[in-house]
Amino acid sequence: MPKTPKLVRALNSPPVVIAVAMRKGGVGKTTTAVNLSYELAQLHVFDEAEDQTRPIRVLLIDMDPQGNATTGLGLQIPPDGDPTPTMFNVLHPEKHRRVPLNDVIQGTDYGVDVAPSREALDELDKGLGPGGQMRLRREVEALPAYDFIIIDCRPTLNELASAALSAATWVLATVGTGPDEVGALASLDAAVENVDLNNPGIKITHVLLTNYMSGSRATKAIRRAIEEAWPKEYLGSISRTVRVTEAKAHSQPISVYDPNCTAAEDYQRVALRIAEEGLITNG
Repeated sequence: MPKTPKLVRALNSPPVVIAVAMRKGGVGKTTTAVNLSYELAQLHVFDEAEDQTRPIRVLLIDMDPQGNATTGLGLQIPPDGDPTPTMFNVLHPEKHRRVPLNDVIQGTDYGVDVAPSREALDELDKGLGPGGQMRLRREVEALPAYDFIIIDCRPTLNELASAALSAATWVLATVGTGPDEVGALASLDAAVENVDLNNPGIKITHVLLTNYMSGSRATKAIRRAIEEAWPKEYLGSISRTVRVTEAKAHSQPISVYDPNCTAAEDYQRVALRIAEEGLITNG
């Protein structure tokens, strides 16, 4: 078995902010955000500033009003009338109603911190107010040191998704195995380019094929098309298995629900590659 390289967090290095996005639902976007966050948090990094080896620090920001990334790591979405602050409060257009991002973050049992969502966040997709597109970016830059910040975007690329893309270092596109997936990826690529004024140079940096069935001829054709169009960005595939749905129903990462599941192994592989690209590797 190949030796796992030593990961290093360099002095004064900023976090890698990854927007997990796609212009349609049902393509494993939230599942990827949750499980990538968890698997990254299982890895260790040598921190030059702290002069010690420690677990990778991960924050998952839930920017989808459905809140599935929030519940996916065992947290509860605050009911109507509950004053618990969420991303709705962080991004609110009225300054007196806002709270800092650091004040909404909650810990979980899985080593990942979460900035939770709630249904009211949907109201903000119609408009974030003056400077709203850059609000999340400013809040992220003011956070204590995380190594990776994962943002779960909603499927529609309106105000909320644009704010997430404006804050991102990388964009990870999740692609399903339906007949229109390659077209949806091209559509996302065009939308990401429109964010360039707020975040110069932002582009799709990683593409992940989800719900993959190795025996399907149609699925193999989609994989070949992605490999040809996005050879450097392609991260490989996540196996289709009922364990993914079962883990979601139990509000657990796949590796916790079934450590021997093929999809768990797939996400571990993807997380290691992301960690190697986002941190210095020695060894």
